[in-house]
Amino acid sequence: MGLLAAVMWGGTDFLVGLNARAVGVKRAVYFGQALGFCIMSLLLIAFPAFILKSMSASLQVWLIGMGAAMLTVSGALALSKAFALGKASIVAPLVTSYGVVTTLLSWAAGEQISLIQLFCIALCVLGVILSSIHSDSKIPHTTQAGSSIAYALLAAVFYGTSFWL
Repeated sequence: MGLLAAVMWGGTDFLVGLNARAVGVKRAVYFGQALGFCIMSLLLIAFPAFILKSMSASLQVWLIGMGAAMLTVSGALALSKAFALGKASIVAPLVTSYGVVTTLLSWAAGEQISLIQLFCIALCVLGVILSSIHSDSKIPHTTQAGSSIAYALLAAVFYGTSFWL
């Protein structure tokens, strides 16, 4: 399942950039979210027990869920903008650093992190930095490349916070 998830995320990253350039960032995100909403609606119709379970959730849980949903949509907007402006080979590794954000928020909330986990987080951060560096002098970092990096990091913060919530 992990391999399937990785393949799906990679395919999505590739398609998001194409879609955002073709129809615009807002439309690409709107249609992507609308498709997800339709699929989730069909799943809820197929498995109505989940609807009944959700009705017993507290107001606090609903508010956290709405906050997480808004962060996820904001992350999708930032991600689409990053892919529309920059190269996937730079944007994709930066966005995948959302796991570091999630882990750091969990740590700040009181979860214990071992030394080996801290080492692995540092290794991930180093990997993200190294993957966003290019040495081809014929392809300078442009303002768009800088903006795409900023949007990719913003998407990572939004997604990481959403997953933490």
